[in-house]
Amino acid sequence: MNRLCRYYFIGMVAVLTLQFSCKDKIVAPPIKNPREYTWTMDTIAYPGSYQTAMRSIYATAPNNVYIVGHNDGAFGKMYRYDGKKWQPVDLAFGLSSLSSIYGFGQNNIWAVGHTSSYNPNPPPNFLFSSKIIQFDGVRWNEHSANSGSMLQTVWGSSPNDIWAAGGGTLFHYDGLKWTKQQMDPRDGFYHIHGLSSNEIYLLGIRTLDSLNPWQEYHVLLRYNGFSWSVIDSVSVMSYSYPFGVARLGSISGTMYSLADGVYSLRGGVWKQELTTNSPLQCLYASSSTNAFVVGQNSLIYHYDGQTWQQLMNIVDDGWWFTGVWNSEKEAFIVGYDAGGYKTIVLRGK
Repeated sequence: MNRLCRYYFIGMVAVLTLQFSCKDKIVAPPIKNPREYTWTMDTIAYPGSYQTAMRSIYATAPNNVYIVGHNDGAFGKMYRYDGKKWQPVDLAFGLSSLSSIYGFGQNNIWAVGHTSSYNPNPPPNFLFSSKIIQFDGVRWNEHSANSGSMLQTVWGSSPNDIWAAGGGTLFHYDGLKWTKQQMDPRDGFYHIHGLSSNEIYLLGIRTLDSLNPWQEYHVLLRYNGFSWSVIDSVSVMSYSYPFGVARLGSISGTMYSLADGVYSLRGGVWKQELTTNSPLQCLYASSSTNAFVVGQNSLIYHYDGQTWQQLMNIVDDGWWFTGVWNSEKEAFIVGYDAGGYKTIVLRGK
């Protein structure tokens, strides 16, 4: 083969190789902007009941999503989404309500709530007991939580460092057992979240005089790895908050709190980044540039790392959105109507 033919042959091989390699190359579709998602709505109601209020959500993937809450017929209730439909999860623990769910993967999921019993002795009232259950990948199991009251929230930095709180009760799990913590008896807790095992925040209300609402305070406690201490407080009668008094969350190592807006903790100082007309209830971030926050009156906001933008006209006003979870390609929002009669789950993708 002369030199000219050899160059021609090599050139043809290169062209054919390029053509076949281009045909075999798979190009992934671009990730859709979350602010441009198409939303669908699922309605969830337990058969024969009039009240189904799911309020907390946890997922390991868009085809493995859990929601928990209250139902007047089945009481503590849980549903799971497998990517196609929602199915009730069979729980036989005598639950009255489930308030919060959190996990560390599909084989280690925790949910907390309470049971209740009627006390006919004067003065007649209801007695509440803590309830903690765990999914181990096969079944849900009950954990011992003695001498505890109604639990509202659960969070952990690792499977061996989990906290559950509510009422005047705070429990800690070390991987083997739950231990009740000694806290100020004047405090009742309703949300916990942290950044690490030695930086955890807890929201509650401190009551100095049960007959005087002016003597009640929103308190924010911080755990430093050794002890809990109150780092901020504000009267429940105040209309101006130095921090968000409703819920806690985080985005890429920065702590956030929610109330009539979004507050971020930077340099030890709370800064209000967003103001809303109704209280916000939940924040979740899949990354530093993809976070959602939801709240009462159908509020939905998206954060792209720089700005908060409200997502409008997804549903009518009046829904109380209490939970949100998102991946980089989908988002789930759970909430209910003002009476807690009907639950909806929005899915955006």
